[in-house]
Amino acid sequence: MLSFRHDVHGALDFDFLDYQLQNLIAASYDIEDPAHSTNISEAMAAEWVARTSGHSFIEPALHNDSSIGDPPVAIRGTGLYEHVRNANANLGFPVYTGGRHAGGHLHPETLDAMDYLYEKDERILVSAPSATTT
Repeated sequence: MLSFRHDVHGALDFDFLDYQLQNLIAASYDIEDPAHSTNISEAMAAEWVARTSGHSFIEPALHNDSSIGDPPVAIRGTGLYEHVRNANANLGFPVYTGGRHAGGHLHPETLDAMDYLYEKDERILVSAPSATTT
């Protein structure tokens, strides 16, 4: 089983993470980059990075942000690639997985941005949208 935890901003609630650690449940935690997000503080992001790092079965991942720009810069053109590249430095871990949901997509623009990201960054395993809007 692999658990994807989304939206870790807004609270420092580590109960589920602690349960996963105690029971060896693999998980990926999507953490927003505070330099590119209006939803998370640097302190909160640092705490989530610290708590999810150093375990072979828990992955700190990037929550692709779509709150900056109109239309959002991180979901079109080279914006997703730039967002991931900057998050590597800002969050302090290599981004292998990213995720975004709900209103954070424009199609086909987001799919094109994902293609560009995959072409330019071979480390990325997935950047999955879970819902779409047009």
